Formats: sequence, structure tokens, C-alpha cells
Amino acid sequence: MAKSNLRSEIIEETVINAFSNKRDGFVNEYAFYFHMFAMCNIIETEDVELAGVNFIKKWNLYINPKEFQKYSLNQRLGIIKHEMLHIIFNHLVRMENKEKEEWNLATDCAINQMIRSADLPKERVDTKSLSEYLGVDVPTNQSADYYYDLIMKNKKQQNKCGGSSSGGCPQQGDGSGSDESDGLGTLDDHNKWEESESMDGIEELIESSVKDMVSKAQDKNRGLTPQELNEIIEIIFGKSVVNWKSVLRNIVSNRRVNKRYTIQKRNRRFPKRIEIRGTTKEKKFDIVVILDISGSMNDSEIQDGLNEIKAIAKLTKSSIKIIQVDTTVKEVQEFTAKTKTFNRLGCGGTMMYPALQYIKDNKIDMDCGILISDMMIESLDTWEQKGLAPKCKFIFLNTSNHSLKTTTRKNYMFFDL
Repeated sequence: MAKSNLRSEIIEETVINAFSNKRDGFVNEYAFYFHMFAMCNIIETEDVELAGVNFIKKWNLYINPKEFQKYSLNQRLGIIKHEMLHIIFNHLVRMENKEKEEWNLATDCAINQMIRSADLPKERVDTKSLSEYLGVDVPTNQSADYYYDLIMKNKKQQNKCGGSSSGGCPQQGDGSGSDESDGLGTLDDHNKWEESESMDGIEELIESSVKDMVSKAQDKNRGLTPQELNEIIEIIFGKSVVNWKSVLRNIVSNRRVNKRYTIQKRNRRFPKRIEIRGTTKEKKFDIVVILDISGSMNDSEIQDGLNEIKAIAKLTKSSIKIIQVDTTVKEVQEFTAKTKTFNRLGCGGTMMYPALQYIKDNKIDMDCGILISDMMIESLDTWEQKGLAPKCKFIFLNTSNHSLKTTTRKNYMFFDL
């Protein structure tokens, strides 16, 4: 797009600020969604009132630049997040035979609660406006299906009352969702949904495309999923859709670089003076793997963990420090992709923080930590209380179906093996 084009400039400004404005928290709040945004086919058109999405061979995001520019930066960010949430929750496929207007209101009410209020235009559906519209209390943090059923139930009640608000019947607006006086003007243009390909037979394709977009967005966002999506993605996809090795690869790509002098290279400033040594760069990245060898970990899980450690060593092309621990540290050893023997030295209770204490006491460098465990371990709050919580990126690899309560620490990442 030409820089002189206002349409391009307003979108470009929005994208740049989503990734660069740390002061207002835009990076943490919106980077993941803009990675998804980048995978959409962006269509600038005045055929939509403000914005909309649909699926025609791929996801299309429609933006009306003349209307888009009227909003503040944070509201433009909120609008794009709103559209990406429609994609993540697969609202197009889930509409099925539902009433269009009621489903539109329900989906907007559900996802707008996941966006900061200040980042949303005034013309939106939320629990407050929906409560006023229906004349009943609308609870927060419910699904689109819940709100749809509530709206339809209220609509049936109105039909029974013949539209009267007397006799215990709730008072309601006209239900169009388009009259601003109702407070229910929808934020985006759902009419584009109807232009999508027929849902018959392509539901799996659409769901697969959503999963792929979310996975790639997680990879590009250093494996960090917005907090409001962690549990939701697990519900939708069954487990984390991002490949932990891709996350580790991204972390390793930022490894620190050390310089050393060598006689094998000429000095770039004085290439003819052979007595002056040149420099070479050495990339260094310290990974520490804490391996749970407690009694709850069977030999098969230990072997799975070792296979992953070999994959890590191969991926990073460096040795890895392994700490075997049950309730105490049993062994600390260097491990490479060529290591052939491994002796399990423990089978007792389960307590992982002694490994972190060992790392702290021995001043072991750790650019990234990895815990391989069935996650039947102590609360992560214990790590915080003892002042042992890792400050570097820390990956949890779960060998079982046992869930581990996550924390708000953004450097923790959880995956299933």
C-alpha cells in the first residue's frame, strides 16, 4: 500500500503501536491478536460500517478506513481484537440455525468482556446494556450460547405477553440491535458472515484454520498466550496447540553472544597485520532441565523425558545440565544428544523446589529452565514464597493428564508431552 494512502497509514499506525507502545501495555495486551491479524486477508472497503470478518477459502478481515480513523488508537486496537476473538471462538460455524440478530448480540456480549472497557467504542453490547435491553439481570463471564439462550428465552416471554410490560413481563427494546437508543448498536458488521462459504462440509477446514492461526500466533508471541485465552484454548483445542520446541527455538534465537580473540582470523581494521588477532563470536545459551524422578513418575515417563532432553540438546546444539530430583537433588550431570546412558537415582516423594535451591546456591547460569514432570508437585506459590521462582523463561512439560494450576507469571509456559 502506498504511504500517501490514508487507508494504509491508519492501519499501519495501529499495527506499529500494537507492538511498540510498552507504556500503555499495548504489547502484552494486543501483540498475540495482531499476529493473528497479520494472517488474515485485509480488505479495506466502505462496504462495512466499521469492520467485519468472514471465511472465503481463508479468513478475511474487512475494515472501513474512513470510520476506523475516527476512533482513538486504543479503541482501534480493541476493534481488531474483537474481530480476532470472533475467529478464535468460531462464531461463524457455531451460528448454525440460530436467529441472526440474537446470535450477533450474544457473541458480542461474550467477547467484549475480554476487552478493556476503555478500548471499546461506546456503541457496543455488554452485560450492562444487555441487562437494560432485556429488563433482566445478565451475569458476566458466560459463553455466547448462554447469552443467546437468555435472549431467546426473554423473546419468547415477550411473545407470550404480547409485547406488554405489565403483568410481570419484562420490558424490552425492539430487538433489532441497530437502534443506538437501545444501547445495543453492534461494534462490527456481522453481515459479512453471510458472505462466507457455505458451512456444509467445511466446518473442519475452518476449525483447522483457526487452530493453525492460534498456534502460529503463539509461536510468534514467544509462546505467550493472553491470560484470558489460556483456559479457553485448552477447552477449544483440548490442549495447548503450540509446539514447545518452536517456543524454545524462539527463545534460543535470542541467545547472548560472547567475543573471543583468535589467531585464525585477521583483524578487520588491520587485515595486513598478522600479529593482531581477529575476533570470533561464540553463542552461549544455558539450559537447565529439572527431571522429576519421584515415585509417581514411571520408567516410561522418565524415558519420554529423556527423549525430549535429547531433542533439546540437538535443537540447541549444546550440552544441557540435568538435575535429577525427588525431594532432594540426587544427581547433576551434563547431557548431550549423543549421551547413551542414564541412571535414575531416585524414586521417593515429590518436591521440585530443592532443584531451584541448588541452582541458586551454586550460582548456576540458566537462560531457560525446563521441568519434566507428571506435575504432581508442590504448589508454585511455594517457589514464590521461598524466593526461588525463576526469572528466566521456564517451560513445564507435563508427562501425564494431571493438571497444574498456572500462575500469573508471564515467563511460565505449560505444555503436554
